Amino acid sequence: MANYNCTQLGCIQDSLGTFTSLAACQTSCVGWGCPPQLNSNTDIVFVYDNSGSYAPGQAMENLFKAATAWTETLAQGGWTGTQRHSLAKNDQSYPDTGGAWTGLQTIGGTYINGTDTSSTQQITFSSNQAESWLGWGVAPYYLDSRFKSPTAGQFPMMTNWSMPVSELALYWVDWRSKPTVKSLPSNGNNTGATIPTNDVLVVSFCHETSDYDTSGSVKPGTTFKNHYQAWDFIYSQKNSSFTPKGFLASLFT
Repeated sequence: MANYNCTQLGCIQDSLGTFTSLAACQTSCVGWGCPPQLNSNTDIVFVYDNSGSYAPGQAMENLFKAATAWTETLAQGGWTGTQRHSLAKNDQSYPDTGGAWTGLQTIGGTYINGTDTSSTQQITFSSNQAESWLGWGVAPYYLDSRFKSPTAGQFPMMTNWSMPVSELALYWVDWRSKPTVKSLPSNGNNTGATIPTNDVLVVSFCHETSDYDTSGSVKPGTTFKNHYQAWDFIYSQKNSSFTPKGFLASLFT
């Protein structure tokens, strides 16, 4: 008889499992357990607030270690997706053929649905873009990523971390606009967001941003509405193999 264990991917069959039946496992599993929260091929993007109010010191290193420890438990439960880690705002730029690699702020100015009509808004990013967590949620569909180089001095803000850059380079990425959104739609070569064939989860570690309210009135501001429109468009592309997901982990410091 098959045994089961409760994991972050739900109840997984395991000959050494705690539960003697799937039903017993599903009854007892809570939190990250059943029903499955993540498909096994989900790609995960972790974004870290580096606005200045939460700098990449020991606290951010601890977040990174916690995130990678979590993905390790996912892998033990059968997860086969990818993980990418990114600072929200990267003030450095690395020239390359096809355009420079920089931070998530590259998404600013992108047309949400690849058309050029009066009803189409562009994605906006402003002074507090390093804390615009909802905007990060749509970034992977408009931007390409590239892992940082361990030999190009691309980790100046993490020099005091306990891990060598050769290890950090296996996780951390830079971004630039996808070729499908680099030009204005009126030029005829903008097809908008690229929708993958598997689920994507964006985990955002950040403070709240003043860009998302109206002068401290705790009402949705124009930037929040703009980013929500972008998220609404991406979510409208959901299908049997793709569901966009996001998780906000608020920072209190």
